[in-house]
Amino acid sequence: MKSSYSLGLDISTSCTGLAALDAAGDVIAFSYCKPAGDTLVAKADMLGCFIKEWCDHQTTGPLKAVYIEQNLQRFRRGFSSAQVINTLARFNGMISYIVYRDLGIQPVYVNVNEGRKSLGIKIARGSNTKEEILKWCSLQYPDISWPEKKLKSGPRKGLVIQDDCCYDIADAIVTAKAGLTIYDNV
Repeated sequence: MKSSYSLGLDISTSCTGLAALDAAGDVIAFSYCKPAGDTLVAKADMLGCFIKEWCDHQTTGPLKAVYIEQNLQRFRRGFSSAQVINTLARFNGMISYIVYRDLGIQPVYVNVNEGRKSLGIKIARGSNTKEEILKWCSLQYPDISWPEKKLKSGPRKGLVIQDDCCYDIADAIVTAKAGLTIYDNV
């Protein structure tokens, strides 16, 4: 009998991370999508098709739950502008509906702070949150082979480094793991 899996999404108009975790909270698959299109609707349509196709190709078993990182709720000086927050909220809503329509599962939203707290992730003031989340995921899941890219120019030309999409994948992993911890008590 195949076991079910849960999907974590870190939704963004530039790069969306996806992570599939089994019932025990182990990463069984991950990916990312950089939605293309001239409009928000075109990007949402492209991303929705990618998510559906990706989920259709998972062979571990049926999809049980979808956890989405909750979008920012308020403006904070020095961070995203009100316009960016509004755009991300609209995009998040579009993808949430597409997930419900195409996968038949009502997404559950995970507050980023509650999610990190449920997993014991503490981000020191002044540290790079994205780096800390990626580091936590690398320690929790040491067998993950993170996507890489080769630098094409500059003083580090030819150097192979982790692709920036790793941050989105890591956020998706944390979202899925937190969703399982908070809502399924893994």
